[in-house]
Amino acid sequence: MILIAVALLPMIGVFFTFGRKSLRRSLTTLMTVSILSSLGALYVLVSTSCEEVIRLANDFLVSDSTSRLFLTLISAVFAGVALYVYNRALTHSFAARNIHKFVRSALLFFALSAFAVLSNHFILMWLLLEATTLAITPLIYHQKGVTSVHAAWKYFVFSGVG
Repeated sequence: MILIAVALLPMIGVFFTFGRKSLRRSLTTLMTVSILSSLGALYVLVSTSCEEVIRLANDFLVSDSTSRLFLTLISAVFAGVALYVYNRALTHSFAARNIHKFVRSALLFFALSAFAVLSNHFILMWLLLEATTLAITPLIYHQKGVTSVHAAWKYFVFSGVG
């Protein structure tokens, strides 16, 4: 059950970014979700044996030792990114512009990545990986410059084809 909470927590965090647009609220949501997800993924990794396989949602989601390891790695990297974004948004005013959309896209990307790692169905995994491409493209385009448009389109095309 904690495993589903780790994957669903970023989706719940997305809903906290709607409503009152406060810099502190968005950044606190980002940090809270990243820390809780990292701790939850680490707990699931440590508390379950390597041979244990947890099947969820009619076997569409499966947690084995490999998926638990990758979920923990994704969560740890996302926590590092969240810490960087938190510091950057508080110290640089240009980075704080549209931070709500940035946090929303980052949390959506994290949730889709977590579900992609846990997916046990080839088509579902493919759809989730394509959805991560759609979720991360606005993050690349965040600064809205000519080079960021170029980079976002390159990423979108190469990820979609790849």
